[in-house]
Amino acid sequence: MGFSFSCVPADIDEKAIGNRSTDEPKDLVLNVARAKAKAVLPSVQDKRGILLAGDQVVVFQGRILEKPRTPLECRQFMRAYAQAPCSTVGSVVLVDLATGASVEGVDVATVQWNRIPEDVIDVLIQEGDCLYCAGGLMIEHPLLQPFIAHVDGAIDSVMGLSKQLVTRLMEELGNLDTAR
Repeated sequence: MGFSFSCVPADIDEKAIGNRSTDEPKDLVLNVARAKAKAVLPSVQDKRGILLAGDQVVVFQGRILEKPRTPLECRQFMRAYAQAPCSTVGSVVLVDLATGASVEGVDVATVQWNRIPEDVIDVLIQEGDCLYCAGGLMIEHPLLQPFIAHVDGAIDSVMGLSKQLVTRLMEELGNLDTAR
């Protein structure tokens, strides 16, 4: 997107925030992103930029799916996606480090999958990257491209960060030009 940035991990226990069984996904991801921003803010030395914190979950049949705990769980997620669409729910919280002003938003994208063959799932699990993605969902992987039936929303949103949401929030914060 043309921004200069540094990554600072937030040392928080995401599982301690909210209730994955009862919380609305939009509320959950916003609360996690807020907690990340709050955790990182004191360590930021340069007060001239924008802090961006975010979170994402996958929602399938009303259930929040996070990163698979095991290869078997990842396999189950991938097999199930042909039954019904899954959605990514991602949040962004921006904080102007100079003023303390903040804005936040949520973006949802929905993916309808065709059946993913077992041999493709085998390769993805063997590679292992899917184990680090919410719901094991890696829409950008070339092996999965033929099995995407339809995407309602932007691919970057499914991948974890909605460019459109970030741009809108930067404009709302009044800092789109100064952040580049």
